[in-house]
Amino acid sequence: MMLSGVADTHALVWYATGEFRKIGNAARSVFEAADRKDGSGIVYAPTIVLHEISSLLIGGRIELADPFSHWVRSLERHGFFIIVDITAQTVVSADNFKGIPDPFDRLIMGCAALLGQPVMTADERITNSKLVQIIWD
Repeated sequence: MMLSGVADTHALVWYATGEFRKIGNAARSVFEAADRKDGSGIVYAPTIVLHEISSLLIGGRIELADPFSHWVRSLERHGFFIIVDITAQTVVSADNFKGIPDPFDRLIMGCAALLGQPVMTADERITNSKLVQIIWD
């Protein structure tokens, strides 16, 4: 069985920075399966998540081992971490999640809905909304 999900920003940051213990067991299993590069897992990374990571880097709130552009290129080449562009269709899908105040979260949820994938998140607003399937603990 292949494991897959759409990464929320904090989940991808924690995985990229080696803070694995902060990630719920089920979500960590998806990341680890994707990282094996054997087809047992796929992590979808919406471009809005990459933008948020860039903003965190610019603000000095996080650090990556590699420059941001190199890190993004490594995701693109990975094969099992798939970058998903935010399109007009994603924006329309995100409109279904009006009760979520964060526009970036709505776009991540919209992306997950279009892909038919769960969101890997610990975000209580997303989780408590019950509007999308969640993978975490």
